[in-house]
Amino acid sequence: MVSKQETDIDLSKLKQLGTFPVRLQGELYTAPFSQKSCVWFEWIHSSERLQPDRGYSFGYGTGYESSITVKSTVGDLVFYPYRIMLYLAPSFNDIAVVDGKEKYIWEFCLEPDQRYYAFTEKFTYHLPPFRFFPFIPRRKTTWLLALSDKHFDNDRPLHPLIPTRQGRTG
Repeated sequence: MVSKQETDIDLSKLKQLGTFPVRLQGELYTAPFSQKSCVWFEWIHSSERLQPDRGYSFGYGTGYESSITVKSTVGDLVFYPYRIMLYLAPSFNDIAVVDGKEKYIWEFCLEPDQRYYAFTEKFTYHLPPFRFFPFIPRRKTTWLLALSDKHFDNDRPLHPLIPTRQGRTG
């Protein structure tokens, strides 16, 4: 079984499974601050020495071109990083020197063969209106895979969405 990106599996049907354990595989990268081996990483930094949750700048990441293989009892699912909602603790959470200045860094990493917990979420977004008058935006919904590095409590992940994924509605 492969994800919707490769064939026509409907992610909404995975909703019936609830939360299920997965392991990840893909091309390996070395995260710059934690030095961990990752199938995906990205880091953000604050403009001051404040925590990045009060405003941040995107640092760098593996990009969206490489795919991640999610291995589970359901089968192998292939996703691009932008199709995954991430509920992770930072793999690096400290002050480091970036561009000659001390900045507070949060780095997030998906490690290969580590156990993660997957579930599906609805993602709602708006498209421009079909006509100019009346100005009513069109609403669309799609299903995304969500990953958490911790068990769930009351059907919700223990960590919040990483900052670069916040602002999406589910």
